[in-house]
Amino acid sequence: MKNKQTVMLLFVCLMAYSNMSGQLVKITKKEKVGIEKSVFYPVLNEKGDKLLYTDVNYKGLKLYDLTNNKLTPISDADGAGFEPLFESKTGNILHRETRFVDRRKYQSVQRYNPVNKQRSVLIQSTRNLKSTLPPAARTAARTETDIRVYSNAQSVIVSVNGIEKELKPIDETAVSGYIWASLSPDKKRMLFYAAGKGTYIADLNGKVISFLENIQAPRWYNDHQIVGMDARNNEYIYTSSRILMVTADGKTKQYLTDDNEMAMYPSASAVSGKIAYNTYEGDIFILTVNPVK
Repeated sequence: MKNKQTVMLLFVCLMAYSNMSGQLVKITKKEKVGIEKSVFYPVLNEKGDKLLYTDVNYKGLKLYDLTNNKLTPISDADGAGFEPLFESKTGNILHRETRFVDRRKYQSVQRYNPVNKQRSVLIQSTRNLKSTLPPAARTAARTETDIRVYSNAQSVIVSVNGIEKELKPIDETAVSGYIWASLSPDKKRMLFYAAGKGTYIADLNGKVISFLENIQAPRWYNDHQIVGMDARNNEYIYTSSRILMVTADGKTKQYLTDDNEMAMYPSASAVSGKIAYNTYEGDIFILTVNPVK
């Protein structure tokens, strides 16, 4: 009887694992980006033909054109590589610049136009920079709703037409802060990592919709799938890390990299079917994927 119960328990566990793991995409190509050594934190634009990267300490920012292999230095400032982004409508690049005055940290946000090489200051130097993405101006003259999502460590912030709302979707006693917050492509949900718990998807009022387990550095691939890293450590250093894709309901996941490399910090372009990531050693790779029908 005991053996029968053990077999039944093993069967249930195998079924649960089978339901969780599955093939979401087919990897058709893997290529190493032929740029300099020791590069980290790649950011793809929406079309997947341009790539931003920085060094391990976020110092400096460079733009690499994947269509013609052209490399353009954007900034050599401290902090320039921390959460830079492409403006979807213009293709302009927003990035931070950090400086210290009397041991106090000040940050500004710069806008760089890669076409005419012109630069402008979007947010003046401040001690309280919330995000690289600036809040929208409050105005009644709008043709569409402007929604932005970011985190300030203590909470997730949802900005609607310039009006900010701070949310704490998870019990404060269970988490130590929020990072990696972003808005879904359909602008109806938000993705965030609650330190001490894991990654969640919630509506814009903070109501949790799904739990994606301990996926770090999560990024929307499209409205239905998220990419991130499954990183393990021994409290001192990373011991392993793999890139994976998971459905937005958290029910199915697929590892996209193997155990033989430490793959981290993915960025994705669903338009081109590309997923970029860096290794622990500082190489950048790009996967090309197709959905499994």
